[in-house]
Amino acid sequence: MHFSRKQIRESATLKMVKQAEKDVLEKQLNESKTIIPEVNDVMNESALARSNRFKNLRINAKAAIKEHFLTEAIKYIYNECMIPDLQKESTNVIRDTVIRGFIKENGVENILRTLNRKSLFLADIAKAVKESTDEVVKANEDKLTNPDTKLADVNVDPEYQDSFIDKMGQQKEEIQDVGAMVQSHVANNVEDFIASNVEDKQQIKEILDEVKEKVANIKAANADVAEDIKESMIINAKRKIHDLKSSKKNLLESMVKHLAKRVINENHTVYLTESKTIDTDKIVETAECMLTMLVLSEALGFELNEQEVHAMYK
Repeated sequence: MHFSRKQIRESATLKMVKQAEKDVLEKQLNESKTIIPEVNDVMNESALARSNRFKNLRINAKAAIKEHFLTEAIKYIYNECMIPDLQKESTNVIRDTVIRGFIKENGVENILRTLNRKSLFLADIAKAVKESTDEVVKANEDKLTNPDTKLADVNVDPEYQDSFIDKMGQQKEEIQDVGAMVQSHVANNVEDFIASNVEDKQQIKEILDEVKEKVANIKAANADVAEDIKESMIINAKRKIHDLKSSKKNLLESMVKHLAKRVINENHTVYLTESKTIDTDKIVETAECMLTMLVLSEALGFELNEQEVHAMYK
């Protein structure tokens, strides 16, 4: 069969058009193939984000609940450790502050591991913290799977709080033993502190009386020499008083002095009276609360180096 040049050109053109149409179709098909995975990726990423959000909410909620019950456990024990002078409402804020500081410094999980190793009764308390935490997490299951839930929405209902306190009450006898030991240690420090203060005041009075008498009886050739002798005596008296105040003190006294310095240097108005003088009683109460937590922490399994502790409160 013979084809004219025109037919050949038309045939070639038709092939080109068909090839172009084929190329376009293949391109569209390929693009559609790439679009589908992208949509799936977005869906997968969205699902993953939701999954991670729920996972993080659960982790954070469980950690917060566990810390709550651990705080309540230590507070329960701490209350048994407080000497009578501290058993009043005004010291509750200080108590709660030092307990939070202890937990923050040592970490919830580390404290629970230490309790488990220290003794059977402390291991039982760690177990109670875990059990109560799991109970509250389970009770909040609906909230933990709700996309609108915030961490603050997950609460410890009173029934679980009361149940935990009942569990702590089952260890009452052992807790009272720890309390008696801590109270005895703190009370001894308080007695030594008071006695030391009385003794220091008496010695300072004697130093001042002595220098006053000597200054009054100065005999010198002239006024300039007398003034030099007087100044030397006063400097010597100040050195004796400084040495007395700087001598080795018990831990409570070191804490009191450390806090007093901070009040002055950092202007903590909460420890100042209305007349802007240092509220010594409040500083002593704070130091006693700190010492109570320090001694209790040792009873909970955290070994203390007394020299290092003293160095902290220089």
